[in-house]
Amino acid sequence: MGGSGKTLLVKKVFEGLKSSFDCSAWIPLSQSNKKDELLLTMMKRFFDSTREQIPQEFFTVSLVQLMDKLRGYLQDKRYLIVFDDLWSKDVWESIKYALPNKKHGRIIITTQRGDIAQFCSHNSSVSIFNLQPLSSDNAQELFYKRVFPLTNECPAGLVEWSRKLLNQCEGLPLGVVAIGNILSNTDKTADSWRKLHDSLGSELGTEGSLSSTLDVLSVSYNDLPYYLKYCLLYFSIFPEDYKIKRRKLIRLWVSEGLIKEVIGKSLEEVAEDHLTELIQRKLVLVNETDFDGRAKSCRLHHLLHKIILSKSHEENFCRVSKGPMMSLNERVRRLSMNKTCFNMFQKKFPRARSLFMFGMEMLTHSKLSFIKAASGDEGNMIQALGNMTQLRKLGITDLKEKDGKLLCLSIGNMNNLQSLDVSSINEDEFLDLNSMLNPPKLLQRLCFRGRLQEIPVWISSLHDLVRVRLKWSRLETSPIDALEDLPNLLELQLLDAYDGKDLVFRPGKFKTLEVLELASLNDLEVVKIEKGALSSLVKLVTKQCQRLKMFPRGIEKLSHLREFHLYDMPEKLVNGLQKNGGKFRHLVRHIPIISSYSLESSGYWKVKDLS
Repeated sequence: MGGSGKTLLVKKVFEGLKSSFDCSAWIPLSQSNKKDELLLTMMKRFFDSTREQIPQEFFTVSLVQLMDKLRGYLQDKRYLIVFDDLWSKDVWESIKYALPNKKHGRIIITTQRGDIAQFCSHNSSVSIFNLQPLSSDNAQELFYKRVFPLTNECPAGLVEWSRKLLNQCEGLPLGVVAIGNILSNTDKTADSWRKLHDSLGSELGTEGSLSSTLDVLSVSYNDLPYYLKYCLLYFSIFPEDYKIKRRKLIRLWVSEGLIKEVIGKSLEEVAEDHLTELIQRKLVLVNETDFDGRAKSCRLHHLLHKIILSKSHEENFCRVSKGPMMSLNERVRRLSMNKTCFNMFQKKFPRARSLFMFGMEMLTHSKLSFIKAASGDEGNMIQALGNMTQLRKLGITDLKEKDGKLLCLSIGNMNNLQSLDVSSINEDEFLDLNSMLNPPKLLQRLCFRGRLQEIPVWISSLHDLVRVRLKWSRLETSPIDALEDLPNLLELQLLDAYDGKDLVFRPGKFKTLEVLELASLNDLEVVKIEKGALSSLVKLVTKQCQRLKMFPRGIEKLSHLREFHLYDMPEKLVNGLQKNGGKFRHLVRHIPIISSYSLESSGYWKVKDLS
């Protein structure tokens, strides 16, 4: 991301070192550099640094001849060259062939994109320096120097507001300096500083006092291909500083249709690639890292979030409502509510596809895109949901058993619903969801968290279901019977969902299932896979099933199984998979990837490869 001080730092290094070289050149790049113009600029700067006159013939030769002449000129010289703000891999490809192979020169490249830096670091002689944000102390020191140039000290009455403003900058030098410059020319009162803090979003607009900061930070956004722009705009749905889980974000991108098919990859894999690229471009910040090195949760920088929020509104991508008086047009497709907006449920939004609610006063909950049902007027709120007839994704948390029937009535009006996630008020509360007379036929993803007396009978009629997740259900009867004939089911997760001892997959059932996860089934002793069952299974996960006596019977017949992951499983079973002499090794030798995970005191999973 721009504004981190890369150019300023390298400029100081360049000015301090250039006299030690035979020639030097500072090359500011742009997103529209032509190769011939760029090479000529390089040549001019080198000649200028030695006070030589560039030969006229250099202006008339072909591109290839110009590259040869530049290479020849630098061949035996010690040269220093800086390429500032590199945006394109193609530009670097054309540049590097114009430079001699001898290691007499020193090349410094600045770029806002991590993927460009990796691309340029083709051998061990190249080092990458990731410029970090300013520490809190350094940011404060810089801020005070700008605002209070005579004393470099902040009056006691303004310390709290200076802290809040610096928190918005998150160590970004550009933000610290820009906001400091504004405050240096305004009244040194808490009210003036509060007004600036509360209006930073508008000040970052094209007509605002921080428009120059907008210009710098928008360059990275404008450089994105359209598919990455949509993925980045999706962050506008979430409140500032909201930390979203990677897996949840990827599922949302896929369910919203933002991810296009790529031959040879699943949609989730394509989405993972998109997120990785946004992280490499320094547009998305990693908040937590998972055990495998991938992002566990992520978010946007505060200032970038304000810019993305504005662009999302311009593109009609999402409308964010922060209060009950905010006007909303009926054409909105995604609606995010961040404060008391209960009256919004009384309106109709015929084109709305997704509803997200955060920090509600009557519906207080911090979770992503979910409505908290346990409030003082939950019945009216749940009933009013029936007006959101075009919703494609709905999540309900903290549902009480008594409100289940009313929720079923509202969901019955959502004919376009594709994703439904319902959680009870606690893991011991039952979900009463049996009275769905008209379940949404387009439903693809279903997640229930809460006790169930039985699997709702209407689930068996949902032929478009591709993913089912049951957690805390603690069913006394096997859920398999109700799910085994779903014709398009690809993924099934049973997490503390069944209290029985036996789980039997009957012959020829679950023909399309590719991913099966069995976790925290505390009484489970036997899993039996009969002939022809789970014939398409690719990935099997067992987690913390401590009473399981042996591996699923029939696992050796799963010819398409490619991954088998065991999390915190009985040591006897894990040892039976050892390559040399493992008791059960012969049952799994056809599986390419076998991994065992043990939970460490640090909270991370330690992985052991048993493949």
